[in-house]
Amino acid sequence: MFYQTKKTKKDEKGFTMVESLVAITILLIAVVGPLSLLATALRDSVYLRNEITANYLAQEGLEVVTFFNATESSLSTGLFCVDGTKEGVDESLIQENDPADCVVKLSPSNYYGNEGENTIFQRYVIIEEISNDMVGDEEGQELKITSTVAWQNSGLLPDRDITYTTYLYAE
Repeated sequence: MFYQTKKTKKDEKGFTMVESLVAITILLIAVVGPLSLLATALRDSVYLRNEITANYLAQEGLEVVTFFNATESSLSTGLFCVDGTKEGVDESLIQENDPADCVVKLSPSNYYGNEGENTIFQRYVIIEEISNDMVGDEEGQELKITSTVAWQNSGLLPDRDITYTTYLYAE
């Protein structure tokens, strides 16, 4: 004869609730760590891209003024928005009163200037005449050129600006 025994809880196979919670916790730790590293890496790459672009824009601002100092008769002093895509001094250096008006735009052909879609960057150049007692030639003038690019970061990163300065001697 066959006897059938009654199954008890001890005979059942499977995981207990505590074992399941421990397994889920270990899985979460294994997944969340790399994901947070990935998010930080993405944020840092965007930040560095913006900083590199701002450095190039600030350098270009100095180069535009240096070029026109060498080719034009004289530069006027003041605050200017810079467009490196134009050829004439009047189109490239636009005098402004407020640096916030100097928003850099990106053209459809991917050039930064004063035409196209607005970017997060603002670029302006300040041209100042300075006196230098060491220079004996009274007909020339020394100019201090300051190129600044400011930009607004998104998220938790602070807004930044980069400033380059150079000195030119204009006749």
